[in-house]
Amino acid sequence: MLPDLIADANTLGDEGREIRARVLRFTAHSLVQNRQFDTAALTVDRAVDAAADPETVMGAINALIWSHLRQGNLDAARRLAEHWADEVEPQRFSRATPKELARWGKLYLYIANVAVRDNSPGATDDALSVARAAAVRIGREAVFERLPLRAFGPVSVAHAAVESAVIAEEPTRALAIAERLPQAIPAANVAARLRHRLDVANAHAQLRQWPEAMGTLAELRTAAPEWLTQQRYARDIVQTVVSERRTLTPDMRELADFVNLEY
Repeated sequence: MLPDLIADANTLGDEGREIRARVLRFTAHSLVQNRQFDTAALTVDRAVDAAADPETVMGAINALIWSHLRQGNLDAARRLAEHWADEVEPQRFSRATPKELARWGKLYLYIANVAVRDNSPGATDDALSVARAAAVRIGREAVFERLPLRAFGPVSVAHAAVESAVIAEEPTRALAIAERLPQAIPAANVAARLRHRLDVANAHAQLRQWPEAMGTLAELRTAAPEWLTQQRYARDIVQTVVSERRTLTPDMRELADFVNLEY
């Protein structure tokens, strides 16, 4: 559907610049999801050029940072996140709106993600601390982008802290943080919650808690089967279990087949 939407948006002229920018922003997000990174980068540039709304601009920038992370381009992701964090930092923290704080805090979650992957624990903790301060100021999950739906707040920061602990191979700490999270998740965090549960499964796998790891993945299969089959992360976790277990239960074999793991 996107090519037709882009073509329609291009017919609107100057008065349709913001609509065109929003379509391009969502297109960039979709391209990154499908690993078409070069085209996504060009689309981000077009979206930013056309956009006047800060939400549209930052939505496009988020897509580009995410693209760099997925490709392992840590320096590029860090530079981009730090630059825009400086650009959008609220001048008066006490008077900043939830959206302003959310956009700023989200960038620090990206900075933390880069730092932990770059084996910089001090920088990771510093970035998470800044993000946590913004989240505490908001006091809840605040939607800062609607297409795709993105939110930021205390739960988002906790998810990022769990992910950082898993990447740093500190599974006990990851599970301890996860256990303190509320069971009821705001609607805006549903997708993030799915990804978070993969981190929980990975933490169990790192601890060689195979039944718990596979049980968490089985829960995800029930909750979001179409999503789970597309996740390389899920296949990696199942691969770890399969390679470490001498024998597989029928349930384990079924889950391995479901995520298209060749074993």
